[in-house]
Amino acid sequence: MINLRIKALLTSKGIAEPFAWLVKKGISRYSAHRLLKGNYDRIRLKHINIICRSAYCTPNDLLEWTPDEKRGPVKDDHPLTRITPRGPVRLQEKINRMTEAEIRKWMKRMEEEDL
Repeated sequence: MINLRIKALLTSKGIAEPFAWLVKKGISRYSAHRLLKGNYDRIRLKHINIICRSAYCTPNDLLEWTPDEKRGPVKDDHPLTRITPRGPVRLQEKINRMTEAEIRKWMKRMEEEDL
């Protein structure tokens, strides 16, 4: 089954109020509520575009797939296995445990990879 992980993604990006953020970006309050609560059976491409452009991500970052026991297993090399559930990124917690020198080294490496 494919599900949206919008709340986890936005929280990982440091957005403390995902609902307010979605509304500010142009998604109606009704749609934002449904997207965050999982009460949906479809998502508009317009909303995917708004979220991905604003949160600097891809649609794959918004989706996760969990095997459906009724349909049976899929092979390990199936493309759906690339979007299996993953925990939230807790970057702030990691940064809090790093020394200033480690942070500078990490930032330099990120800048070099960006070139």
